[in-house]
Amino acid sequence: MPRQKRSSLVSKQKANKIWCSEHYSHETDVFRKDETSISSALPERNMRCQTLEDSCLNDLNCCENSETPHYVIMDVQFLKGLLKNLLCDVCKSYSLKIDIGEKLGFSRKISVFCTSCDIIKSSNFTSRRISDSEGNENQSFDINMRMVQSFLSFGKGYLAMEKFLKSLNDVQSQVKSAYQINSTITDIDVTFDGTWLTRGHSSQIGVGCVIDLLTGFVMDFEIMSKRCIECEHAKSGSSCAMEQEAALKLWQKSEDSGFRYTTLLSDGDAKTYQYLNTKEVYGPEIKIKKEECINHVSKRLGTSLRKAVKE
Repeated sequence: MPRQKRSSLVSKQKANKIWCSEHYSHETDVFRKDETSISSALPERNMRCQTLEDSCLNDLNCCENSETPHYVIMDVQFLKGLLKNLLCDVCKSYSLKIDIGEKLGFSRKISVFCTSCDIIKSSNFTSRRISDSEGNENQSFDINMRMVQSFLSFGKGYLAMEKFLKSLNDVQSQVKSAYQINSTITDIDVTFDGTWLTRGHSSQIGVGCVIDLLTGFVMDFEIMSKRCIECEHAKSGSSCAMEQEAALKLWQKSEDSGFRYTTLLSDGDAKTYQYLNTKEVYGPEIKIKKEECINHVSKRLGTSLRKAVKE
């Protein structure tokens, strides 16, 4: 019988150390399990499993007994199938149907009616409104607020929610409706910069771009031109001023998309920042804050230090 390789023995010894309930014998080349250690470990394992099961059951009971919203994803066809074997209390026929009617974002109005009696038995929305008080028809639905806030919490927005609902065979208009219903304006931090078609200060065309700091998505852009294509008349003003005008237009229409650009991260040039605050885009009460780019700060600091060394 060939001699066993040392690597095989080492691996078996490591296994013995890991499990601690098995003992290896070099002479007989077999494993002997310690029955007492296994039996003593079983009660502890069973106790952990029981604790986990009790915790899950308590969570389920809390969800069932609590008045807080508890949502599930359900296929509408299965919901309709639940009524196939239910009798109408008036005509005693199996003619109850579900009508998926008005939709407000992610909330839909469901009505149960009898096709024989032509009577609506019950109707309600699939989500409660934020306020349960009287006259709350203008209040947003809880599901709409939760969906929008959940996607914003991990840096996603309209496009991510649209892809999510497409995978559930939903439609794009439902996502747009949810954002329109919950039309609260969100303050976000952005970076802005402008560029020109040609280098120098005599370029006729420039573009300004706003990018969200959290997601890196392009929020909006604006193209500026000093020359009119139709009349070939050159507008007055410098090429540098195009960047400020582009920023002003982008900030003015930001609220139409549900955002306010309240914090601006830019390079060392503060002309655009000062220009926006002078115009008071969001009114006198809301001031735009400025954050310095660390790359530009380090660049200016390095230039100043090298200049000081030479002097």
